[in-house]
Amino acid sequence: MTDQEKNQPSLTFLAGLFLGALAGAAAVFLFGTQTGKKLKKKLEKQAKELLDELSQTAQKTEKKISKTVKQETRLLSQKIAAQRRRFFTRAGRPLR
Repeated sequence: MTDQEKNQPSLTFLAGLFLGALAGAAAVFLFGTQTGKKLKKKLEKQAKELLDELSQTAQKTEKKISKTVKQETRLLSQKIAAQRRRFFTRAGRPLR
């Protein structure tokens, strides 16, 4: 086992320790300080506005898709009916 392989677990531990400390500091800032609480409320408000906007966009898109599918279905049905009429006629008369 090389020295680099032996040091790998300690580097992983240190990286985890650093990330944990960073997450803890962010939590203390957001929940423990007045500035952090204001920032948290601002972020929550922006997230709600973004979610509302996304929901409205999704509803509009759903309506557009539904309308387009209905139109295309109607057009396809008309084309199929026209093809049937052409296929089932001979010299302008229906086949028997």
